[in-house]
Amino acid sequence: MIWEGIEEFVWFWSDMEINRAPVEKLINGKVFEKTSTGKLKPGDIIKVKEDEAFPADIVLLKTANIQQTCFIQTSSLDGEKALKKRKSPKIEQYYGSGDEINLIGGCIAEKQNPDLYQFSGYLKISGQTYGLDINNFLLKGANLKNTEWIVGLVVYTGRDTKIMLNS
Repeated sequence: MIWEGIEEFVWFWSDMEINRAPVEKLINGKVFEKTSTGKLKPGDIIKVKEDEAFPADIVLLKTANIQQTCFIQTSSLDGEKALKKRKSPKIEQYYGSGDEINLIGGCIAEKQNPDLYQFSGYLKISGQTYGLDINNFLLKGANLKNTEWIVGLVVYTGRDTKIMLNS
């Protein structure tokens, strides 16, 4: 029982550290401001820079690359060191200048599940529907590689993320 108490304390402390980590969140559709990971909620739009870990499960919206692709490393999740390519849905007409995104709509995603290799949903923006799959999805704990930055829509946070459902 003492050992379980120690484990719970370690988990609690680890959660506190993760929740205090800084992240850039889009405010009023124009400016990214620093906030803590613990304040993220589904529907928030965040910016992640190269070599940073994703603070939540997110849908890729925009990248620094012209092709709107990025690479992620999931070795901390599944042990695989090879980089995985991800792409944003074809929503370029909603991009503003720089890393600004002008979205009016919503995202419907599948019910949370622990399968790291499966995701489906859709974005509905200004009456247009864009399908989403695992190629548009970035897992919490994976790292952004070979891409200067990405902008993404938070889908699952905290205990609802795929990695937490796996643990």
